[in-house]
Amino acid sequence: MTPPASIPGEPHDDDRTPDAFGGRHADDIDWDDVADVICVGGGLGVAMAGAARAAGLDVLLVEAGGSPTTGSGLAGLLGSAHADSEHYLSALTEEFDPVDVTAPDVPVRVVDGPSPAESRRTRLPTFHGAALRDWGSSCVAARYGLLYTRVYDPRLSATYTGPDGTVEVTVLATIELDSDRPGASVANWLAGLVDEEGESHGTLQHLVFDSGAVVGAALSTEDGVRLVRTRHGVMLSPLAAETDSSAEDLESDTTAEVALVSRAASRFGRLELLRRT
Repeated sequence: MTPPASIPGEPHDDDRTPDAFGGRHADDIDWDDVADVICVGGGLGVAMAGAARAAGLDVLLVEAGGSPTTGSGLAGLLGSAHADSEHYLSALTEEFDPVDVTAPDVPVRVVDGPSPAESRRTRLPTFHGAALRDWGSSCVAARYGLLYTRVYDPRLSATYTGPDGTVEVTVLATIELDSDRPGASVANWLAGLVDEEGESHGTLQHLVFDSGAVVGAALSTEDGVRLVRTRHGVMLSPLAAETDSSAEDLESDTTAEVALVSRAASRFGRLELLRRT
């Protein structure tokens, strides 16, 4: 879904920042830095930053500027009120089912494995609008969901098949599952990634646009507001709710692959555990 081409902009603390949809072109903005991908928010953001780096992309990891609460949606990640960014994020989810409660379970997906690279290059995906809407809605409601401001980058994933259809999968790690609380194993693994990563490069204030497309982000740092241009988009991961999660359909005392799962032509993904057939 494409946001309107022109929306009145809010005043900004940094006068270099263009109005979101009606300001200067990206090439005319005085950028402070450039990265392939900006990853925002929580342990999933750290995990995706690692996957993007492994794919050879230049990654900037930043913290969420806000603390999303139930009903705040993705706009809760912003560090300051910014009408244009809020409009953009709400436009991507306005047709989704309302999210009242974050799903506590970590989904388990049965897969056959990755498709051969040759078939992936020749296969043209079939797009179903209703299916993509339902998928996006489930990702927004997921405990560990993610929005990519562009359609999910195929360099970060492999195509997997299984009983529930074809999906795009980025395997992040293989972890040991706690026999009593397997879902908590995922939370502990993500928390460990955050500890290993160390300090981020600032906090997200708002997105920066050129003709309706996200071209960067404004970050709050110790040195003030920095404008960072992105070549391939911004990944937004809301902070996970603090719940006792579970993971059904997995045997106790086993290992499982943790993966970011998306669908062809979708901007949305979610963290899942994979079980091979």
